[in-house]
Amino acid sequence: MGSGVRAILVFLGGMLFTVALGVATQYNMLVLALGSIGSMLFALREGFVATGEEGRGATKLPVRWIWFVGCVALVLLTLTPILGAYSPTIAATGGGGGGGGGAAPSGLTPTCGNPCIIIIRNSAFGSGSQLQNGNGYVVVKAGTTVTWENRDNTQHTTTSTASPPLWDSGILNPGQQFSHTFNTPGTFSYICNVHPMAGTVVVVS
Repeated sequence: MGSGVRAILVFLGGMLFTVALGVATQYNMLVLALGSIGSMLFALREGFVATGEEGRGATKLPVRWIWFVGCVALVLLTLTPILGAYSPTIAATGGGGGGGGGAAPSGLTPTCGNPCIIIIRNSAFGSGSQLQNGNGYVVVKAGTTVTWENRDNTQHTTTSTASPPLWDSGILNPGQQFSHTFNTPGTFSYICNVHPMAGTVVVVS
């Protein structure tokens, strides 16, 4: 069997396994991404090693270096956007810690009433004016109850990034919702524990 055919079969087998894992995890983006990376890497390795064997060892050392560089490049290219999705949350969390979030910027006007409804759809917290750089962002008055409604076709959570978390909805299946009342002014960041999604609730007095 030729090296190209072997590489294709390895890739297809890896992708079938990835799809099965995706279904089992409600199409978790991180699982799908890592599974796709693994499939590509194993296919590349199969093709390069077979090529080295066909060359009777003459190209084994260069092929190994090419394979190594290709693996590193693929991992970086795939993980960069995934990790980047969390960076706004990490930056916004700052020194808020477990005390209830960092200080809210001055001069802000509330953008959401009471109760404030955030619709989870298309793997995003909110839509339109509730999105800022792709992440959920609302400004509310102290005492406002924020309700997250999962209208997506997959599971999500809304989980505070404070330590310990100020709130954690647990798994929200499609159609379920979760509410939390914000009584203290500050900046409160949150994520979805299932997907690379982030949001911020700014509470003003």
